[in-house]
Amino acid sequence: FPFATKWQGTNWDSDLQTFKEKIQLLTNIFTRGTIALIVNLSLILIPILKGNWTTYFIGCLFIKLAYITCSWRDMGVIRIKGKYLLISDVITYGIIGLMTSMMIYF
Repeated sequence: FPFATKWQGTNWDSDLQTFKEKIQLLTNIFTRGTIALIVNLSLILIPILKGNWTTYFIGCLFIKLAYITCSWRDMGVIRIKGKYLLISDVITYGIIGLMTSMMIYF
């Protein structure tokens, strides 16, 4: 915490709020990174059978980035055929599907 002078005071509430937001951001990133690791480990059978590890590592990188960057954020809702879908889920699972099919077919 910075030193306070008579012209400058510290606002403890805002300091605690920013600390809480940073901790929450880090826990979201590490939690979603762990989920992405579990998803990537479940796909490890594909390169073992095909022998193409390059597409596996590229796909794992994009899956991990999708989970870390957008799976926990509130990006809004989109309505498709009468159903409400979270945009973050559409992006995350779309990338997982795209990368899985890339691993299988390339």
